Amino acid sequence: MEKITGIVLKSIDYKDSSKIVYLYTNEGKKEVIIRGAKKIKSPFRSFFLTYNIISYYPSNSKLPTLIDGDVIKTFPNILSDYKRNYYASLVLEVINNLSLENERLFFFLVSTLELINSDDYKLYTLVFLVKYLYLLGIQPQFKCLCKNNGRIKGFNLLNGHAVCEKCSDELDLNLEEIILLKNIYTLDINNDKIEYDVNILDRLYEFIFKYYNYHANYLFKVKKLGEF
Repeated sequence: MEKITGIVLKSIDYKDSSKIVYLYTNEGKKEVIIRGAKKIKSPFRSFFLTYNIISYYPSNSKLPTLIDGDVIKTFPNILSDYKRNYYASLVLEVINNLSLENERLFFFLVSTLELINSDDYKLYTLVFLVKYLYLLGIQPQFKCLCKNNGRIKGFNLLNGHAVCEKCSDELDLNLEEIILLKNIYTLDINNDKIEYDVNILDRLYEFIFKYYNYHANYLFKVKKLGEF
């Protein structure tokens, strides 16, 4: 029997006391029924908490039932901190609605949640959203495509590429903003650190929401960043 490890994306009630849990694994999205999960004495009460990483044995059926398993990692700061939870929810929203089967994505998702839980949640959420564009095949191009060899002055959202000083395309990002966007896109989250202006980071969030809307035809449910 194969043991599966996955990140809990969400869960829904099933019958009186059970839950259907949706997970992202190294084989893509999966779902499993946890029978009696809502019962007070159930050993699986924490198995359906969003963000938890669980390892489990499923039954061999069309909609598998969890036979046994363990919670192998939790993210308490995400669950208890409204701000971290907000940003982590953006990551899971993308996974839920624009899911890909990619083993590397599973480990990238785990690393991102670890950083959101313990480090700069605003930065690393944006890093995930920007890098995910590459997996979707719609990554931003940081070179101008006009072949005039002019100096880069900004970025055009609709065309999805940088704009040089010899082009007349509308600028959706200025030079300072596109530099930070490129640094975020190329950031090694396990080894690199970058400095940034908070106001520019917030503008890049608004830009990325628009980029997903135009290039991935996806509109985020949560569009306002509020005061954080």
